[in-house]
Amino acid sequence: MKKVKFSLPAPAIQNATEVLLLGDFNNWLMENAIALAQNNDGGFEIEIELAAGTYQYKYFLNDGRWENDWNAEEYWFNPINGTHNSIIHIIEEKAAKKVKTSAEKTVVTEKKATTKKIAEEKVETAPKKTKAVVAEKKAAPAKKEKTVAEKTIAIAKNDLTKIDGITAKTAKILATAGINNYADLSKQTAKKLKEILTNADAKLATMDVSNWTKQAKELSVKK
Repeated sequence: MKKVKFSLPAPAIQNATEVLLLGDFNNWLMENAIALAQNNDGGFEIEIELAAGTYQYKYFLNDGRWENDWNAEEYWFNPINGTHNSIIHIIEEKAAKKVKTSAEKTVVTEKKATTKKIAEEKVETAPKKTKAVVAEKKAAPAKKEKTVAEKTIAIAKNDLTKIDGITAKTAKILATAGINNYADLSKQTAKKLKEILTNADAKLATMDVSNWTKQAKELSVKK
């Protein structure tokens, strides 16, 4: 069961002085109707308990009017009389978490203590690292920095944009085709280069690539 609050605001009351709640939960019977209490704002409200499920409901005022809930979750159209009913969905609340017994808490505590003890024993018995190993690890960053420097120099030596006519855009297109350095470029024919550029961008079809291979060969032999 779940507590649900039903309410009808003051503007909906008008000249009525009583509001009754009817719906699937009381079989829409007047003798089972639930009377709402008036609040300080002039509206009417009531809180009742309902089991999980979907219910249709509506308010009946003593001036003869039926009124829907102004804040209903949704509304259902009744084709028989051409009116709407309010809809509410009650979702069953999850069961409360099981409280551990004293015995269960004791077992958990013992397990934690055992795990901690095993971890401490492993730390004590673990072999200590030698100074040589530590020194080797400290030296590692220097080796890495040298490798990065070498790579930087290699990239600079193979910058295709140094060739007359090759822009950053065309260099990227060539790289996509597997041409990443002077050596790669020097092996290509003008016809092949023209084909690669045209396939990537039709606007590059008029680009002069006749001397790219020659420039690449010259740059590849330079130190």
